[in-house]
Amino acid sequence: MNKKMLRLMYKSFDIELKQREKIKLNEAIMGAKKLQEEKEQIEKMRGLFEKSRVYSFTPHFAEMVIQRIREKEPLCHIELINEWLRSVFSRFAFVSVILLIALVTYNLILGEMLTSDELIFSSGVIFEELFNLPLF
Repeated sequence: MNKKMLRLMYKSFDIELKQREKIKLNEAIMGAKKLQEEKEQIEKMRGLFEKSRVYSFTPHFAEMVIQRIREKEPLCHIELINEWLRSVFSRFAFVSVILLIALVTYNLILGEMLTSDELIFSSGVIFEELFNLPLF
């Protein structure tokens, strides 16, 4: 297979050849079986590519990628500490609310024996006892 004719054949798939080049290429293809097979194989591959589905990116794809990269940038030490504290205290608040609901429910169940002040943990006796506790 002549390399010059092979290059000319590849070129013919992409651009229009001159009349003289077309004649030379056709004569070479008729005379060489390998060149014919190569041309058929390339035509099949090009046909498959044309039939294949075209994938495209969504609008603003580049901006979304850059946004994600910026979100993944390392935080400074203060921001890391703030994130940690926020996660710890949000968990603490959640557990506290659950405990408070459990205690109020318990007091409601025992409601016959408790006064209304004791029901919501606001008995004056308890606060007075706490203030009178010796600390040292």
